[in-house]
Amino acid sequence: MAVDLGPSGPDGIAEAAATLRLPRRDAPAESGPIMHAVVRNARWEGARVWIIRLAAVDDGWPGWRSALDAPEVERMNRFVRAEDRHRFGVTRAMLRKLLAEVLGRPPPAVTFAVNRFGRPRLADDPGTGLCFSVSHSGDYALIGLAFHRPIGVDVERARPGTTLAEVAPTICSPAELQEVSRLGPGERTADLYRRWTIKEAYIKALGVGLSYPPGNVGLSRRTDAGSDQAWTIGVRGRWTLILPDIAPGYSAAVTVFGANQPVDLRRMDGSMP
Repeated sequence: MAVDLGPSGPDGIAEAAATLRLPRRDAPAESGPIMHAVVRNARWEGARVWIIRLAAVDDGWPGWRSALDAPEVERMNRFVRAEDRHRFGVTRAMLRKLLAEVLGRPPPAVTFAVNRFGRPRLADDPGTGLCFSVSHSGDYALIGLAFHRPIGVDVERARPGTTLAEVAPTICSPAELQEVSRLGPGERTADLYRRWTIKEAYIKALGVGLSYPPGNVGLSRRTDAGSDQAWTIGVRGRWTLILPDIAPGYSAAVTVFGANQPVDLRRMDGSMP
């Protein structure tokens, strides 16, 4: 599902309302094994997004640690909990693997830099214009790649006992807080997670980090007749927004610069031989 989100480029500010219709479940993503996740075409239109079940990487690519460089290994080992070390390491290794397929080099040879807001980028892009975004939570990671267009992805696992009520004033605009307050407790939490992921994905695509408050991205929602929900969002520029169905208890969003961009969802869960 895609939505046109406004009239200007990413560097200009233009507030525009647009509508996203969200069925209760998305069409299934293309599924495939970890070691056959080759980027077969050097270029593609729109974006490709990999939905990765982290445990499957251990089965399909047991040597993933060899893809990391020394600073990444050091950073991984600073995490206190083993699951956090695994989540960071596997996600970073898979990012290197996918970028390496496009760039035609070994995963350890992929190098990174950051912009002034801390957003990672390729340090030595040989003119591909390859953009990427990464997110991980719980048992899953999202990795998005696109050529010559900003992309942002976000995934969040709902934590048991967490309502997000304490962070709602940070996530939501005053108008959104009124809208959310009219929902029941269970629906309110799911709604806040959805808003959080949409806004995080958009802000990641802008590449400005915490300098752009989530409350500045206004979202409103209504439920139409039948099973559809409609979201209205005011943002910068024209964007395509996709809400992938990851797994029960997860919320995810993908934003790609440009109206009506194709987004190819690819699931890596080890479900195929």
